[in-house]
Amino acid sequence: NSLGGLLIKNAICLSESSSEEHLGQVHDNTIGIVFLGTPHRGSNMAVYAKLVADILKLSQKRVNPGLLALLKKDSDILAAIEDDFAIWLRKKGMTFQITCFFEDLELLAFGAVVTKDSARLPGYTVLPIEANHMGMARFKSARDTGYQRILGELTRWLELTSPKNNRVFTVTEKNCLRSLHFPDIGTWEDTVDPAMPQTFTWAWTDDDDSFATWAHSKNQLYWVRGKPGSGKSTFLKDLVYRLPSHHVGRPKIVIAGHFLRFDGSDLSRSLEGILRSWLWQISTQREDALREVMPHFVELQSTQPAPSWSLRTLYKALISAIKVLHETDSSLFLFLDALNESNQGNLKIAKFCLDLLSKDPTASVLRLCVSSRVDAEFSYEFRTANGIVLEDKMDGDIRMYVTNMCSDMLREPAFHSFVDEIISKACGVFLWVKLASSELQRGWRRGKDKKKMTRTLKSLPERLASLYRQILDHMDVDDREDAIKMLSVAVAAVRPLTLEEFQYSF
Repeated sequence: NSLGGLLIKNAICLSESSSEEHLGQVHDNTIGIVFLGTPHRGSNMAVYAKLVADILKLSQKRVNPGLLALLKKDSDILAAIEDDFAIWLRKKGMTFQITCFFEDLELLAFGAVVTKDSARLPGYTVLPIEANHMGMARFKSARDTGYQRILGELTRWLELTSPKNNRVFTVTEKNCLRSLHFPDIGTWEDTVDPAMPQTFTWAWTDDDDSFATWAHSKNQLYWVRGKPGSGKSTFLKDLVYRLPSHHVGRPKIVIAGHFLRFDGSDLSRSLEGILRSWLWQISTQREDALREVMPHFVELQSTQPAPSWSLRTLYKALISAIKVLHETDSSLFLFLDALNESNQGNLKIAKFCLDLLSKDPTASVLRLCVSSRVDAEFSYEFRTANGIVLEDKMDGDIRMYVTNMCSDMLREPAFHSFVDEIISKACGVFLWVKLASSELQRGWRRGKDKKKMTRTLKSLPERLASLYRQILDHMDVDDREDAIKMLSVAVAAVRPLTLEEFQYSF
């Protein structure tokens, strides 16, 4: 982070040249570096030295005057660090992973500290973090966009070097995988809540509409539809996790999932992003599939200085991967969540799914599981698909959730009847159940008796929007005013805001 990146540059070069074995292991065992707001020298050494000095002063801590003197206009130390690292990096080539992040917000009364141009290293990935220089390495939670982007890069690097691949990727193969990857791949693992244990077990029964029954059938498409908040994303995530242990389909299974998010990048919500995500996951799981994708990448390299995948080429690469999976008696299960969050429109994304399935003419390899809200265009296009209306299946899982989350309250027999009433009012919408359970638990902890609790339960609106309104109305006056201001700012914002930005917005 920041000037720590200069320390890392110097340390890794010293490690390479060290005669001490234990020091040399730092160089030998480092596969990549993430630079967060680290200034890299451009053509102007004087500007670079001043920037480093300014960052030191910005820390608001006492800085050794001698250190600042070393960072003068013609600093030999800074020049040596940059030159040594540049030489080392040329020797490593593209086998070494580097991603540079730059601050996307300005610091109050200072502006941008390290700009995108200063933070980039030519030839390597450069990405924004929605924070100022002082906050870009401070994450509020695992859902923070900056955290997710860094995690995505680290995950990609580990996939490239993981022993599970049982092979060493060539430079060209690494470049191919790098060209397919983008930061939003895999973010659903942390942004989508996991299912409670013992829920969704009905998906693996032999019922006519179960996922397991479909997986053994000849129908290629399984459509999970439901109301907003019914738990579609959590259900698909659970299917992805459980599928390998259920041995459905052919002897060998390859699984790739892409979860569309309303706040995701334009790329992640596009057809190109979906295909790149799937191809990257398939290629990192199967060496033979990567071999089939490689010729398409090599062809791109021969015609473009910086290879950029077109939809046509991505389709061709996926067809090649499907072909080799067919030859090795494998099944390919693709998952695509929240179709209605695509930036392509409902009709176009629906036709994309159907066209994709036609790429497997034998209908024996490819299976596609999708989810969306109920919509007339989806209903027509997917009219022959297998699938379920999720809220019709959720009563048992909702009962389990309420019993678990309200266990303290339900120790009192007087409240046992509440479970059935919650299930009845929920109409299968899991998010409503979470909010309602929280409201009831809050009232019980405040000492409300059964009569008052019954009144609270009966007063809970059955529609999510109305429930949110009631939660807002029941806040203390001061809290409600702050909440309304925050919600107004959030609605007006062109992108998700950080907590620090909320603090300065009113």
